[in-house]
Amino acid sequence: MAYMKKRALYVKYLVSFRTAIRVSRYLFRGLAVVMWLVGILISLFTLTQVLNQKENRLREQLFSSFSQTQSHLSHLAEAVRGLKYVAENQLNRPTLTGGEVALAPANAPALGANSAAIFSLSVGADCQQTFSPWRNALATLSQYLHVLDSQYASTYELSNIYLVDQQSSCAGNFMFNESSLGQAGSRTILRDHQLVFQSANDEALRNPLYWIASGAARATGGIFMSMPIYSGNQRIAEIVVEQNIRLDDGLVVGNLPIESFITDRNNRLLLANNDWSLQPIISSLPSSKQWFGYVDNYRYLVLKNSLTPGPFNMVYLVPTSILFDQMRLMLLNTLLLNLFTGLFLICLTLMFEKRMFVPAFNNALRLEEHEQFNRKIVASAPVGICILRTSDGSNILSNELAHNYLSVLTPEDRVRIGEIIRGQEVNFMDVLTASKTNLQLSFVHSRYRNEDVAICVLIDVSARVMMEKSLQEIADSAEQASQSKSMFLATVSHELRTPLYGIIGNLDLLQTRELPENIHSLVQGMNNSSGLLLKIINDILDFSKIESEQLKISPVSFSPSEVLSHVQMNYLPLVVRKRLTLWCMVEADVPQTMLGDPIRLQQVISNILSNAIKFTHTGGIILHLWCEHGYLHIRIRDTGIGIRQRDVQQLFDPFFQVEGKAQRNFQGTGLGLAICEKLINMMEGDITVLSEPDIGSEFTLRLPIWQADFQQDYGELRGRTVAVLINNRYFSDYIVRRLQALELDVTTQLPTAEQGIELVITDNQALLLHRQLKQEWVLFSALHNDKSIRTAEGYWLISTAEAYQLPELLAQLWQSSPQNTKGEQLGVMPSIDEQSGHLILVVDDHPINRLLLSEQLTTLGYRTRTAKDGIDALEVLSLGDIDLVLTDINMPNLDGYGLARQLRGDGYCYPIIGLTANALAKEQQQCIEAGMDDCLSKPITLEELQQALGKYLSKANRE
Repeated sequence: MAYMKKRALYVKYLVSFRTAIRVSRYLFRGLAVVMWLVGILISLFTLTQVLNQKENRLREQLFSSFSQTQSHLSHLAEAVRGLKYVAENQLNRPTLTGGEVALAPANAPALGANSAAIFSLSVGADCQQTFSPWRNALATLSQYLHVLDSQYASTYELSNIYLVDQQSSCAGNFMFNESSLGQAGSRTILRDHQLVFQSANDEALRNPLYWIASGAARATGGIFMSMPIYSGNQRIAEIVVEQNIRLDDGLVVGNLPIESFITDRNNRLLLANNDWSLQPIISSLPSSKQWFGYVDNYRYLVLKNSLTPGPFNMVYLVPTSILFDQMRLMLLNTLLLNLFTGLFLICLTLMFEKRMFVPAFNNALRLEEHEQFNRKIVASAPVGICILRTSDGSNILSNELAHNYLSVLTPEDRVRIGEIIRGQEVNFMDVLTASKTNLQLSFVHSRYRNEDVAICVLIDVSARVMMEKSLQEIADSAEQASQSKSMFLATVSHELRTPLYGIIGNLDLLQTRELPENIHSLVQGMNNSSGLLLKIINDILDFSKIESEQLKISPVSFSPSEVLSHVQMNYLPLVVRKRLTLWCMVEADVPQTMLGDPIRLQQVISNILSNAIKFTHTGGIILHLWCEHGYLHIRIRDTGIGIRQRDVQQLFDPFFQVEGKAQRNFQGTGLGLAICEKLINMMEGDITVLSEPDIGSEFTLRLPIWQADFQQDYGELRGRTVAVLINNRYFSDYIVRRLQALELDVTTQLPTAEQGIELVITDNQALLLHRQLKQEWVLFSALHNDKSIRTAEGYWLISTAEAYQLPELLAQLWQSSPQNTKGEQLGVMPSIDEQSGHLILVVDDHPINRLLLSEQLTTLGYRTRTAKDGIDALEVLSLGDIDLVLTDINMPNLDGYGLARQLRGDGYCYPIIGLTANALAKEQQQCIEAGMDDCLSKPITLEELQQALGKYLSKANRE
C-alpha cells in the first residue's frame, strides 16, 4: 500500500508537470496573439487619424460653399429691405384730391409700357383701374431697380420683383432677369402663395416670408422673399422678390461628386442639385440647425447648416466611398502589413513549439501513460483485477479484491486457469470456489515488463446466479398463474352460463305462449334483465380473455358490406322505434371482400352503434365506410348528448363510465369501449373519438386492408340519367358520388319533361306528384325497416339504412344485376313441414338444460331424443337414424369431444354441433378438431338455434 501511495504522488506530479507545459504553450500562443492585436490596434488608430484629417478638410470645403450661398441670401434680404423702404415711402405719401396721388419727382423717369407688367392674382379684378393711383410708386421702384442692377452680383441674380395690392389682388411685375421657373411658373407660384397671405393673421405676416420652388432645369430654382408694406397699422401691399438659384454654382470643392440640397426646418427637401431619391436620408437628419456626421449606416457624410435669415437649411451629402477611395492604398498597405505580421508570429510560434514544447509534452505524456496503465490494473473497482504471468499463471500484480478472490481458489482451479490463459482457446471461465462463491474470470493478453501476461478481471456473479434462479421461479409462478386464470375463466363461464341458459331459454319459450298482457310485460322485463346480465357476463369474460391472451383474432375473407348489413338489420327496428334515422353508406372504393375477423369487427361496430342509439333522442346516426391510404375507415356519427372533452380522454379505460344525469339512466359495466379498443388494436387498427356536449359524437375505426377484391361490375348502368333530390346535404353528396362512380349522368335539379330523366331518387314524398310518364322513382324513408320494395308501378321504397344497396336496387330495377361474387348464399330456412321430419339428439348431463333444449326444438317443430352423457348417446344412436346431434362438451363418463371422435370414427356423417358454456377461445377450435361441424355458446336463443339448425339441416338436405 505504501508503494501504491508513492506511485500515486508521482503520477500527480507528472500530471502537474504536463499541465504546466500545456499552460506555458497556451500562454506563448496568447502572447503572439496579443502582439498581433496590438499591431492591429496601432494600424486602426493611424487609419482613424488619417480619416479624421480628411473629414476636417472636406468639412472646411463644404463650409466655404455654404458661406457663398449664405452671402447671396443675405444680399437678397438687403435688396428686399431697400425695395420695401422705397415702396413704403412712396405709398404713404398724402393724396391731393379724392383718388389722385402726388406726382413723381421731376427727375423720376416716366412709367413706360415695359417697365412694369400689371396682372391679376384673382379672377375679376380690374388691375389697370386699380393701379392708376400707384404709377408714381411703380416709377420710383423702376428707377431704384435700375441703380440696383449695376450693383447686384451676377451669379445669384434677381429675376422678378412684384408689388402686390392686398385689397384688389393685383400685382405689378418687374422683370430683372430671366426666371429659372419661367415667367408663367413664377406668377403661378405667386398666386398660390397669395392664398396663404390672405388666410394668415397679421401677426404672422409682419415678418418676412420665404419659399423656394424648383426650376425646369436640373439643380435650378427660385427663392422668393416677401415683406409687408404698412400704411399706419394697416397692411396695404406686399413686396415679393424672386432670385434664381443654381446649386452647382455654389460648390467650391473641386470635382468631388457632392450632392447639395436645400430643405426647410423640418428637413423636407425643397431643392436638389441631382438626386431627389435621397429624400428619406435627408428626412432622417437631426433637427439641430448645424450638424456634421455619418448617415445611412455610414454610407454618406453629411454637413447641415442653417441658411439665414430664411427658414432653410443647406445640406451637403458626400458618399463615404470617396474617402475610402482616397485611402485605398493606405488601407491595402495596412492590411498586408498586419497579415504579414500575423504569419510571421504564427511561424515563430510553431517553430518554438516544435523545438521546445512538443518534445517536453510527449515525454510527460509517455510517462503518464505508463503510470496510467499500472493504475488501471491495480486500482479498478469494484471488480478484482490482476496480472498473471502466462508461463506459469503466477500473480504479478493485483488489487485487494482480486487478491481475496485468488486466495479462495483451490490448487486445481489455479492449474486450470493457467492452462486456459496459455491455450488462448477461450477468454473467460466460471469458477465455483470452495466457499460456494461464483466467480467469472475474463482476461486479455498483453506485454508487461518485457514478458507475456494476462490481464484478468474477476467478478463475483453470485448475486446474478441467484437472480437468475429467482427469475426462473417467477416465470414458473407466472405460468402457473396463467393456467389457473384460464381454468378460472373456464369454470366461471361454465358455472354462470349453465343456469343462465335455463333462465333465458325458459323465458324465450314462455314468450312464445299465449299470455295475459300484464304477465307478458313481466316476462318481457325479466327477459330484458336476463339479457343485460348475459351481456355483462360476456363483457367481463371477453375482457378477461383479452387480458389473459386467450382471445385470438381469426382472419378470414369477408365482405364489409355484409358486416354492415348484419349490424343494420339487428339495430334498425330499435332505431325506428325511437323515431330516429339511420343512414348506412358504403363508398365505391370499399373492397367487395378483404381479409379480417368479421365477427370481432361486427362486435365492435354493434357496441358503438348500440351506445349511439342509447344516447341519441333526436336526429339520427350515420354509418359510413370508405377507404383512404390503404385503410378501411368506419365512421359512426350521432346527434346524441355528446361527451365532455375531459371524459373523452378516459373513455376507453376499463370500467369507466361518464358521469352525468343522462348517463345514469343507462346500465352497463363500462367495459364495452375498452373491449372495442383492444379488439381494434389486435386487428392492427385504431379508433378515434370526436365529441361535443349537446351536439353529438363521432367514432372512427381504421383497419388495414389486406387481400382486397374489388371485382364488381354494373356496366349496363352506364349512361343512365338520374335526378337526386335529397334534403340532407351529407346524404345527397354520398348518393351523387355513388352514382357517378357507376358512370351515371346525375343532376340535383328537379327534372323537366325535356330532360328525359329516367329515374328520380328523393327523400321527399311530396315530390312524387311531379312524376312523369315512363319515369321511375325511388323514395328513401327513415321509418321503413324492411327490404326495398315496389309499392306501385314505377315507385320503389327503400330504407335510409340500406342506402349502400342502391346499386343492387338499380340493377334490379333496370334488370342488369351483376353476377354474384360473394360466394355461397345462406341456406334457406326450412319450413315447419320440413322441420317436422328431422330427428335431433340432445346430449346434456344437466337435466334442466336437457329439458329446455328439447322444449326449444319442439317449439321450432323438430322431433327430439335425449341422452344424459356420451355413452347414453351412443346407445340412442344405435336404435335409429338421427339427423343431427346437439351435444354438451363437458359431461361425465364420455364428454362431447370423445363422443364426436367416436361417431366420426364409426362413419357417422350427419351434422354434430357442440354446446359449451366455457369462454375460452380454444374451445371452438377443439370442437372442430374433434370432428364437430360447429360450436355454439350457451345461453342460446330460439332465433340463434333456428339459424344454426337451418344452416346445417338445409345443407344436409341438398347433399
